[in-house]
Amino acid sequence: MNINLPHQVRLALYIITGVLSPVMVYLLATEVIGTLEMALWTAEVTFVSGLAAINVKE
Repeated sequence: MNINLPHQVRLALYIITGVLSPVMVYLLATEVIGTLEMALWTAEVTFVSGLAAINVKE
């Protein structure tokens, strides 16, 4: 299966996810955001990880 997002879009999603993940953990630890926002971020990370896995060439 291949999801036909352009390479640049996928790359941007991977970079955004990698950079913002530690920021989100920090914001949760300092109680700037709550568990609901972290749960939504976790869903986004799961989607991006799945997207990466689907687009791996065998």
